[in-house]
Amino acid sequence: MNQDNFILKNSRLIVLAFILLGSLFTVIGALSANPTRMWQIYLVNFLLWTGIAQSGAVFSAALELTNATWGARMRQVAESMVFFLPFSLILLLLMIFGADYIFPWLSKVNISETKKIYLNLPFLFGRNFIGLTALTILSFAFVNRRRMADQKKNERPRSLAVVLLLAYVVVYTIISYDFIMSLSPHWYSTIMGMHFFTACFYTGIAMILFTAVFGRWRLFPENFMQDNDFHDLGKLVFGFAIFWMSLLWSQFLIIWYGNLPEETEFLQLRLFEEPWRTISWLVIVFGFITPLVILLNKRGKLNQWVAGSVASLILIGSFFHLFVLIVPSLMPHHFTFGLMEVFVTLGFLGLFVLAQDIRLRKIPIR
Repeated sequence: MNQDNFILKNSRLIVLAFILLGSLFTVIGALSANPTRMWQIYLVNFLLWTGIAQSGAVFSAALELTNATWGARMRQVAESMVFFLPFSLILLLLMIFGADYIFPWLSKVNISETKKIYLNLPFLFGRNFIGLTALTILSFAFVNRRRMADQKKNERPRSLAVVLLLAYVVVYTIISYDFIMSLSPHWYSTIMGMHFFTACFYTGIAMILFTAVFGRWRLFPENFMQDNDFHDLGKLVFGFAIFWMSLLWSQFLIIWYGNLPEETEFLQLRLFEEPWRTISWLVIVFGFITPLVILLNKRGKLNQWVAGSVASLILIGSFFHLFVLIVPSLMPHHFTFGLMEVFVTLGFLGLFVLAQDIRLRKIPIR
């Protein structure tokens, strides 16, 4: 098997072209007359790809903690996504240059003195950089110790898995507060943190499924991923589709049942006003209805091309899920999706694929 074939030479040029074009449009957008448009899509992609990358380590840690053996091959695919995390730290720091356009509480919206203690730029970027750096170190330490335990029969890194999972919950809850809720500083939600890190994990396992299908075609030998692997992963995606939707419903239910009119504005804009209403329903169709209908049947899970197609729709739905959470808070009455959004997204995608390829080409096939 030639493991250099995950990204062929011609394909690698395309990936590099995506990165270069994405970088070019990022600079052009930042220097344009409307920098908010570029920085909001930058934030959407930062949260999407960082969450996917982190979920690879979380998936492996969950298998380790539960002493699961059914995902031995899939966890190697999952751990390849971790290699994007160092890049995400750099991308986070670059976001400082667009802070004035991302966070309305810096200049456009007045907030109380109490909130200013928490919502100030040095503290916000400081805590998130420290948190993501700690998660990156924990993720690489866990992956390396897990691999050594497999190769040399060392002690299993279960204690490290516990620390990683707890840190993931805490750090990604803070990220959801800082980079989603703070964009609407007078709106609050007690379920947003759980919803966000669950959505990131759900998107991550969809990416694992998509990569497994693509890898079976391009990288792995036919016997590396068995049909039962796709069946198991399909069941996991199916289960998290239901859980993800239940958290969305819980957010609506709390506001309705608790009669909290001060919290309705956030949902009113996204569920009842165009074009956000259409996008929100597309998110539900791609992220919930499609996997529910198709993966309910065993044949849908076993057919790798069907499962891979469902995974790709979930990834698209996850992108627009973050899009509809972030963009209406910054530009509520203006919807624009053109070359700027496409090429910035392709730039992030190219960087993620290039980072993942570093590890995928080194997977030991047994």
